[in-house]
Amino acid sequence: KHVDIANDRLWFLTQVMFDLEAHKLPLKNGKEIMSLWRRISRETRNRPMIKGGLRPAGFGHMAWGYASLYYGYDWSDIIAADIFALFERTGLDNKHTGKLYRDLILSSGGVNDENAQVEKLLGRKFTSAAYFKYMTGLDFNNQK
Repeated sequence: KHVDIANDRLWFLTQVMFDLEAHKLPLKNGKEIMSLWRRISRETRNRPMIKGGLRPAGFGHMAWGYASLYYGYDWSDIIAADIFALFERTGLDNKHTGKLYRDLILSSGGVNDENAQVEKLLGRKFTSAAYFKYMTGLDFNNQK
């Protein structure tokens, strides 16, 4: 489960950083796009591009009008892992926790501030600890 997870996360980070930078800069042509991709890939993964590779051309999110929101995948995974950890602590079939989740998260339909609703459910601000435990198997909260 945890084999090559660091490479996977660095690959994702490369795409996130490229997405954010590409939407911030006025890139004029394919040469500038490739130059940006090469720089970010080198900075995040410390790997050169495959000769002749055109990775940005295959990054569909850029063409789908995603407008620099690719990082949202990990953001939502972090919140979801923290919420799931609550269910793990209280029991996956805990009716009280399930009702809170339904009432605070599912039924609000985006009317209320999402972060505030998550804080109400968790009783605190969300953190990335559960996500990192899920991704790596390491519990950073209980390190000695």
